[in-house]
Amino acid sequence: MAVASTNSSRMTSGDRTGYGGSGEQERADAVRRALAGGAPSPRVAILGAGAGGLCMAIRLRQAGIDTFTIYEKSDGVGGTWRDNTYPGAACDVPSHLYSFSFASKNDWTRKFAEQPEILAYFESLVDRYDLGPHLRFGTEVTEAHYDDGAGTWTLQTTGDEPTVTADVVVSGLERTTYTVQEDKFVTYLNPAFQQGDVRVYEVP
Repeated sequence: MAVASTNSSRMTSGDRTGYGGSGEQERADAVRRALAGGAPSPRVAILGAGAGGLCMAIRLRQAGIDTFTIYEKSDGVGGTWRDNTYPGAACDVPSHLYSFSFASKNDWTRKFAEQPEILAYFESLVDRYDLGPHLRFGTEVTEAHYDDGAGTWTLQTTGDEPTVTADVVVSGLERTTYTVQEDKFVTYLNPAFQQGDVRVYEVP
């Protein structure tokens, strides 16, 4: 899915936001100055409340933008770490690297954290950064159409607000559903169990 951009005539070399600044902190400061000067705050639709969606939401807040909404089709945050609870589900990189640089966690209980602890970390960010009012659980975005003339997106959702208008759409989705031709694998793989939309196989 594409993302609506700001007016390119306002951008210069090293400026990719339309507000000015080249470094991360400089850009955030530039956004805050622009908003304080009367610039409109963009309406941002974030699809998914997994790691990517939460990170985007927090960074928007830190830049002074509160006009965002996170649409999550399940009933909680965490994305893949919420949906997958199969035995042995864990991080495959050292735990201390598996947290946001701006919200580090120093008390992991294992070198390679397991699913419950990782999920708890992401859930803790909701209160820590006051994301609750921006979350729309049980809401899936089913369609997104961009209007070139208006420069806005129109989203169709399954939530209480079926039609939504946004200036920017950000996909925080990390998963893709694949259809497997099981008949071609049944000789080699035996289905062990099914977890959500994912069927897990064990090699005989």
